[in-house]
Amino acid sequence: MLRTAIASTLFTTALAGAALADQPYTSDPTELTFQLAEDRNDVAKGITAKYHLRVQGKVVATSGEITRADRVDVEWLAGGKKLTTASCDLAGSGDSAPFNCEGTDQLDAYGDLTAVIKFTRDADDTVTTLSTHQLKVGRFWNWYMRNDKRLHYAQYQVMPLDLVTSAVISEEDWGSGDHRVQIIGWATTEGAATPEPETLRCSVDGKRLADFSASDAFGSILEATDWRDPQVDPRVAHVNRFKIWIGGLTWGTKADVDPNHIAAGLVVMGDHPGQWSCDWRAKGKVLRTFTFAVGADGFAVPHAEQAAGLALPAGKKLIDVTLPESAADAYVDAAQSKAGGLWGQAWRLPATGSKLAPSFSRPGFETAPPAGAKAAGKPAKAKKRK
Repeated sequence: MLRTAIASTLFTTALAGAALADQPYTSDPTELTFQLAEDRNDVAKGITAKYHLRVQGKVVATSGEITRADRVDVEWLAGGKKLTTASCDLAGSGDSAPFNCEGTDQLDAYGDLTAVIKFTRDADDTVTTLSTHQLKVGRFWNWYMRNDKRLHYAQYQVMPLDLVTSAVISEEDWGSGDHRVQIIGWATTEGAATPEPETLRCSVDGKRLADFSASDAFGSILEATDWRDPQVDPRVAHVNRFKIWIGGLTWGTKADVDPNHIAAGLVVMGDHPGQWSCDWRAKGKVLRTFTFAVGADGFAVPHAEQAAGLALPAGKKLIDVTLPESAADAYVDAAQSKAGGLWGQAWRLPATGSKLAPSFSRPGFETAPPAGAKAAGKPAKAKKRK
């Protein structure tokens, strides 16, 4: 049964389009983070700050294997001009490996920037572009005192608000017929407080199923602190990743699933092919609505974006996200959602952005500079970190 399930997974993933098959390596956007680490210079004249690039992720082999001699690099560009390249440590081998990148150049470019993640296979120095990300970098401010005057200096951080309407369904095989279904996505908060979701309420072709439990694990993956007044607490904007384990749901068909799990009352996705719509709920309010199609084989059908060239690891499919007004997110940018997702990867199909863009925005992730603050150059020549 396990062999049949794995073969079915590979077959389903193959339907994601020729682009995935043609690209031997890809990155996993659910494991990706872009952060800008502060490099502060405090001298008699005042305080200034720049940043260096910090990226973490995972590279996945869709064919062949990864070796420890292979390489990952991240290029950082502004207006098409390369500002820096961060070399990464590749920690692992086989069909996947995490990478960790720490840039050496000090930068102060902000606004619209581009990150390109590239993989180099050491055996023949073949370079594969894993993904390209159109990112927005914002300026945030901190105060300090000089000669009894309160002054400010700029700090920088990525503002990936496209993530609030990005999500992936993951069909995982834990062995012995234990088929886990997980939804991975992102949310924003001001401060560290996160909602406590309770249920996932799903219907298939309009017919409601019994509610599933929706255990989750929120984790802050990026924060931007703005503290411009010593008399006011600092404002901290967070981007959080969540992972929803859908309790009581299993992928595949009854032929693939351990009969003991079926006897325990698990819902088998293969018994409910069609268009799924699931509300993620907390205290009677809807935080997200996830929509996706399920085939007769009991697997989520790959999204049209995957057929158009979006490469995702096997067993993961992009799903549509509707953000209602009842969502608890502190920051929403409809324009970013319309342009792309998964850390600023441009949508390949215009219909995707039109469908996912929320009907509202909640600005304030980046606020206007304080009066009299000196802005940094855009872009400026990179300097090596000391």
